[in-house]
Amino acid sequence: MPHELVLRVFEFCFSKMTIFRQVLQTPVNKVELQHFNRTLVVQMGFNKNELATIAKTSPDGFSVEIHCADDNFWYAFVLLSSTSEKHDVLTARGDLKSWRNLDDAVLFFEKTTPACRAFVVRIGSWILSRTN
Repeated sequence: MPHELVLRVFEFCFSKMTIFRQVLQTPVNKVELQHFNRTLVVQMGFNKNELATIAKTSPDGFSVEIHCADDNFWYAFVLLSSTSEKHDVLTARGDLKSWRNLDDAVLFFEKTTPACRAFVVRIGSWILSRTN
């Protein structure tokens, strides 16, 4: 009986490894891979709590940019001043955070990072920025 259980666990793990190898060999974009299996995509970004921590510790150390994508959703990323790296804004589950309405996105950052001084909204060729 225990041998059957070990064999089943081994077969399950081997089948997952085979699927993982097939996915890695198939050229797909990030969104398709995310829909196929969420555990295979590792997003580099900050969630709401991490953003709040960054805002409290170094309010001048980052900037926020919001832009509208082709799917008519609003996405944001955070630029760290010290490393010049772009980081996505993520949900608590690790998915890419998006907003249907621009005002919801702005309110999210107004509540999460109220001391942010560098805030930019890109709408097509327009660039709107916060001034103090």
